[in-house]
Amino acid sequence: MLCFGTSQAIFGEGTRLTVLETGVNITQPVVKIVNETSCKDKVTLVCLAEDFYPDHVSIKWTLGSREITEDVATDPYATQSDTTRKFRISSRLKVPKKEFTPKIMFTCTVTFINEKEENITESAHITGTGEAGYEPEDYLKSSQTISLAYGVFIAKSALYGLVILVFVCRRGSSGKRIN
Repeated sequence: MLCFGTSQAIFGEGTRLTVLETGVNITQPVVKIVNETSCKDKVTLVCLAEDFYPDHVSIKWTLGSREITEDVATDPYATQSDTTRKFRISSRLKVPKKEFTPKIMFTCTVTFINEKEENITESAHITGTGEAGYEPEDYLKSSQTISLAYGVFIAKSALYGLVILVFVCRRGSSGKRIN
């Protein structure tokens, strides 16, 4: 199969020929995990590779040394900016909330293929958004903090009540009536 785009041709299943534009330097991508969103059952991590040229990149997600292929949606191709002529691409990973704990680290690896293959990685240490990210000791600390705050509130209210009681008793025992 021979397919011609504006400046590239794809031969067969994987051979790619790109004619580089004059005035645009070969640039490695800047890789970052840009946001973390949470819905009912899953958390979505978004890996963004941007400001690279040419568009010879691939993206993969890993958990430890295991590659993740389920619940991954990567853009079908990189898009090019009209002004800078550089490319950007994104990939989204959906993770069940029950697996989303602070001890787990997901990694987004972008492979930029130039004269040599270069891997640029970005890791996401999960901070535990939502209830699924809490460990039992986190619940214990939270409940202790809430109990302490509640105790301070009760003590403060009792002290305020005592001050009001003393004020009312002093006014009432002076024998004077206020009309």
